[in-house]
Amino acid sequence: MRAIAAGVAAAVAVAGAAAAWSPPAVNAQPPVRKVAVAETTSEVVMDWEAAALFPTILAAALREVSGGRLLLVDGRLVRTEMARRGWTSHELISLSNAAALGRAVDADVVVTWRFTYFDVGTSGSGTGSTTRPLGGGGRVETVAAVYVRALEVATRRRLVEGEFSGAAFGQPRYD
Repeated sequence: MRAIAAGVAAAVAVAGAAAAWSPPAVNAQPPVRKVAVAETTSEVVMDWEAAALFPTILAAALREVSGGRLLLVDGRLVRTEMARRGWTSHELISLSNAAALGRAVDADVVVTWRFTYFDVGTSGSGTGSTTRPLGGGGRVETVAAVYVRALEVATRRRLVEGEFSGAAFGQPRYD
């Protein structure tokens, strides 16, 4: 999580410095950017505890790695605005919607995220395919990925976009 936050914080800081560039002053500090971390509202997620904690953990990691250069918008404001619009993280796939959320909460950058789950395993035929076995008796493991994007509200420029995955449940399942 810290690595994800470090990447987001670095991209936001670099974009902020480039956008607000002026001749260097004595003891100049990079500009403070307001960042909103989108929250999960009204969604069915397989691991709801992780979904509920993810924005809090990401916000704390962003705060830590940015050294105070990023000001985080209160999560309650973001949650309230998303609920008012009836949006889930799925609606924030749209750059327009993510930018609209950022403008509504007066943020310079919006960090959106969503969980995806998929099954990996080997086919019963031993081909080594990584698709879910169809009627076969192969081993299946559920894996989670988190897709994270940091979007500059004013320009809709993607500062960071990436998917991070790994074994989520470690317990193999047999069909």
